[in-house]
Amino acid sequence: MAKHTTRIADFLRTNGYGILAALLLLNALTLTLSPDDSLRQLVDRFMLATITIVGLLASATTTKRWTIGSTLAGLTVLQLIVFPAGPEAHGGILPALYFFAYLMPCLVVDVFSKRRTVAERLLAAACLYVVMAIAFAQIYAMINAAPTPLGPPFAQLGTPSILDADAVMYFSFVTQTTLGYGDIVPLAPAARAVVVIQATLGVLYLAIVVAALVSQRSEPTTKRD
Repeated sequence: MAKHTTRIADFLRTNGYGILAALLLLNALTLTLSPDDSLRQLVDRFMLATITIVGLLASATTTKRWTIGSTLAGLTVLQLIVFPAGPEAHGGILPALYFFAYLMPCLVVDVFSKRRTVAERLLAAACLYVVMAIAFAQIYAMINAAPTPLGPPFAQLGTPSILDADAVMYFSFVTQTTLGYGDIVPLAPAARAVVVIQATLGVLYLAIVVAALVSQRSEPTTKRD
């Protein structure tokens, strides 16, 4: 039993970031497709709890990380179970604190860490790319909720409007990948400034960080005499 548990832990440390990225994307997809608010809230809580645990097992490679991460993860899961949170809140403040104060710095360190293999760093880079989009979505959500004298900060299908949580998340991913569909556009100066920053970071991240890791991955192994 102990060996089986150890194998699972080792697997999650090696492939956990890839699983975490897939879970984050799946969570965004299920929330978008779920029409019922009560079902959406239940799915949101379950997915966030699962994502929190997988993120902890993937990132907690040191005693310091384990101490900080397990404390925040435990509080996060407890809040998701005990306290109600509507679908727009996505679990409350603790999940956000866990992701952006603990997990995101761990991802940044692991992407550039020489202690990780290139494959593990690539998975960390993929996960960081998804977390970046989620982080920018939170910024857009704050801009979207802030009152402005000029009206709503975004326009949807040509009409100024307040975006719901799904539209904000969608807009963040579309902006970061520079698809530019044009169905949602920023109107407020603050929103446009954040769009410029995110689009630039998204392009540079793929062109520099991910490309460098892929090149290291594809480099042939040099045989020593």
